[in-house]
Amino acid sequence: MDYVLGVDFGTLSARAVLLRVSDGAQIATASRGYGAYDTELPNGLKLRPLSCCAVPSEYRDAMQTAVRETMRLSGAAPEDVKGIAVDGTSLTLVALDENGVPLCEREEFSGVQDAYIKVWKSHSADAEARQIAEAANAAGAPFLKICGHRVSSEWLYPKALETLHHAPEVYAKTKYLFDCADWVNYLLTGNVVRCTNALAIKTFCRHDTGLPDEEFWRAVEPAFAGVNEKIEGGTALWGEKVGELTAEAAEWLGLRPGIAVGCGSIDGHIAMAALDICHDGDLLLSIGTSNVQALLSDTYSEMPGICAMGLNAMVPGLSCYDAGQAACGDMLAWFMDNMLPEKIAREAREKNVSPHTLLSERGFAAPPDPNGLVLLDWFNGNRCPYARADLRARMDGLTMWTRPEHIYRAMAEATAFGTRSILENMEAHGCAIRRVVACGGIAVKNPLIVQCYADVLGSEIFVADLQNAAANGAGVTAAAAAGLYPTLTEAIERMSTRDFRRYTPNPENKPAYDALYARYMRLARQTMEDAE
Repeated sequence: MDYVLGVDFGTLSARAVLLRVSDGAQIATASRGYGAYDTELPNGLKLRPLSCCAVPSEYRDAMQTAVRETMRLSGAAPEDVKGIAVDGTSLTLVALDENGVPLCEREEFSGVQDAYIKVWKSHSADAEARQIAEAANAAGAPFLKICGHRVSSEWLYPKALETLHHAPEVYAKTKYLFDCADWVNYLLTGNVVRCTNALAIKTFCRHDTGLPDEEFWRAVEPAFAGVNEKIEGGTALWGEKVGELTAEAAEWLGLRPGIAVGCGSIDGHIAMAALDICHDGDLLLSIGTSNVQALLSDTYSEMPGICAMGLNAMVPGLSCYDAGQAACGDMLAWFMDNMLPEKIAREAREKNVSPHTLLSERGFAAPPDPNGLVLLDWFNGNRCPYARADLRARMDGLTMWTRPEHIYRAMAEATAFGTRSILENMEAHGCAIRRVVACGGIAVKNPLIVQCYADVLGSEIFVADLQNAAANGAGVTAAAAAGLYPTLTEAIERMSTRDFRRYTPNPENKPAYDALYARYMRLARQTMEDAE
């Protein structure tokens, strides 16, 4: 029996799955957590505001534990595993020296923030993002057309420029700048290969002109002119082999050396391969810590207001469009950690249910009220369409009768409204959306929120009852990379799930949600005007 492994590096944990190649069945899975530190690292190092950092050793330990435990639970023999592929949060930046050692693991840099992993949701490079955007607009840089005509502090170049500004000694010693998945593949194979997925979506790489050239980076800042040398290496598409598992990595993971290692991926996209998303008009809606909207299309449109787009950046042969919201589950978790009354927490414990479940049931018990509470979901800034970390959330409609469940519902609705604005923008620029498939922890665990999304979007939503969709998707690409299927499309067709729950819009809710959405958009415009 042939198997493949997929490993997903999320914001707070690594999750491994073992899949049967013949049909994609999940045989076993395990996970191990790690930290995403926004105020202080475990060694006591204080972080700058808006930062979020991680420790490389925690990622390595988590992968080792998750893979070994998955293999133990499965009972499969190491020789039956034919390939492995990983995905990771993006852009999660890892800086290595000439020997492949993370800079934070060098003694002289253990107390320097910029030597540590910069997690995707670190927004401390906002000034650098603005600096790059100003230079790009002045030069009419071609890459602006593929990244929605704006620059996000979440992406590679702003984070690298931030390192140059705050820790020039770390920047000078950096040989490689890796996104998370590409770094892990370097650990597994020793090869420097970049995933086209991350290059196009997070690194300004156009399919026709490549990366912004040295002349542009010199115009941004003379000392930044050589940054592309730190992003050297080959490139690969989903389903392509980037190397073979080294003997050292095999011993570390308890696997057989020489098995195929597949191209890495952004975590918010790779679930496509597990969810049968590979056709024109298919849209992946990932509802989790943050939200991702990823559309496949046979139309090439350089549209504003998205994160990025590119040819072959997700499923080979199609254009892809990436957009997202910087807070969803993060925002709901903030509410639970800081605003949840003890009496509701106590009631949830007595009923043996999650407070999320209790507040959802209470919040969505009544039909939507067009005059009710409206909230702007910019708790972590705005990713689309403005790419500004300095923007803030707002709330409109509070009364003495507002209860915690009403705020919770307004938060969930706000993320649905933000998604609607993003999808409307895609359609306005010529890209049809024919099918919406949702994944992520919230999509799987909270049907009331998914129904809210269906009502707000006015569209059917299909949800697979599939845990670890991202890791499953990585496993599917591993099967193609190992040559177990002739193409990635065939691997997707044979190994992806066909078991979906369908959420149909309730037409009775449409008028109220249209009115609430109009108020949401007015609140967004007002917030932008105040920020200017």
